[in-house]
Amino acid sequence: MRVVVRSINGDSLVQLDVDPQATIADLKTLCSVHWKFPALFLKLIIGEVVLKDSDRLHAYHPADSAELAVTLVLTLGCLEDPDEDVRHASLLALKTMSEQDNFSASCCQRAIIALSECLEDKEAFNRRLALKVLADMAEQGNERVLLSCAVCLEDPEPQVVCAALDALVKLANHGDPHIISKVGSCFKEAPHKHGEDVTFASLRALGAISDKGNKEAMAILSTASSDVNSYVRVLVLDMIGVFVPKGHECVVLAIIDRLEDTASNVRRKALDILVSLVERGDVRAIPAICARLKDLNPAVRSAALVSLGKLALEDDEHAILAICDCIESVDSVTDTKCVALEVLAEIAKPGNERCIAVARACLQDSDTEVVEVAQEILAAISQ
Repeated sequence: MRVVVRSINGDSLVQLDVDPQATIADLKTLCSVHWKFPALFLKLIIGEVVLKDSDRLHAYHPADSAELAVTLVLTLGCLEDPDEDVRHASLLALKTMSEQDNFSASCCQRAIIALSECLEDKEAFNRRLALKVLADMAEQGNERVLLSCAVCLEDPEPQVVCAALDALVKLANHGDPHIISKVGSCFKEAPHKHGEDVTFASLRALGAISDKGNKEAMAILSTASSDVNSYVRVLVLDMIGVFVPKGHECVVLAIIDRLEDTASNVRRKALDILVSLVERGDVRAIPAICARLKDLNPAVRSAALVSLGKLALEDDEHAILAICDCIESVDSVTDTKCVALEVLAEIAKPGNERCIAVARACLQDSDTEVVEVAQEILAAISQ
């Protein structure tokens, strides 16, 4: 008997000549030859009836028709079946499938079509799993799959959106402007639409897909540096350090603003990143960094001192005065004083009287570590 296998959209996929005594399981096996998916992942339907594996084809063959039409649906539910053995068999089947290289292009394309239909499944876990399998199966740059994944960024379920972002990272060509724009929009909408998981996933995806200096990505990062979530701000600063070229005006100003951030970890990160974005002696950065030497957080003060050591020009009067004030401050702790003395030696010319006076005063410090560092610094700057 002739069996016409159709997609869920009604398109004819393949016609098969099958023994009427064959079971539905036998038909699934035949179908799996024409798709990349094992029979375990296939479901056959007539009308609204899901066919059982043990049923025989002749039971469904209409007497007045020369053929039997069935609808094939790809189902991934077995990947998360409560039965551990079923899940294991499903994963093993997928692994075996992915390792085979003898499938034709048309066979692979049918499998992608079937997976793409799963992206409209009513169950979120099916949509998520379909995206994961698509990412493993499709070739990089496949426009049809990329478009489907981009559409899934609008899915109401956060985990589906995260899976779509992962798929885009794997399949999109580096620097693809369309995908960068879609991911950027996803990030902007995430706080009020999907939540924190999608916010972080979209940021990471943006970093993975964008090339260094991408204008749209830099604009997004510049704005995101003032996000209400301090953890997002830290991640954004890390990304800026990697993707933004030195001297980018808007981003530099945004980083300088973060030196006043309410979160101390953001202020520290901004100090670290600023060093990579400006040239030594930058007239905007030096005063802003000097102001952080009065920060209430000792770790921020130490980070500011390290940044000054990398950016201040030799004998920079503004920087030297700020460092000396930091050393003389009653709030200075041992670590801060030691770092300040070391940075002072890096930027002060030998014979600088202000620096020598501050170092000599540290010889009376109650902490022996500070005294030892002061002695070394005096030897260096008194020459």
